[in-house]
Amino acid sequence: MIAPAPLAHAPEPAPGNTLRFAGYAALFDTPDAGRDTIRRGAFAHTLAAREDPLPLLWQHRADLRIGWIEAISEAPGACA
Repeated sequence: MIAPAPLAHAPEPAPGNTLRFAGYAALFDTPDAGRDTIRRGAFAHTLAAREDPLPLLWQHRADLRIGWIEAISEAPGACA
């Protein structure tokens, strides 16, 4: 099992008392810890078809939605 990386910098809350962060949800053409490789363009159709932002879940639990993610697909991966 791979331990999660520590948070190097906790961002300040944005105006309106919201917390914003950015990062890559997946890297294209790079094997992940489970040796899966996601091809460039894998998320394009799904992201284009969504009308609402993606839900941000706590511990992958659908009953614990803590916010929303605006995601785009760009090089080198899918950004959240």
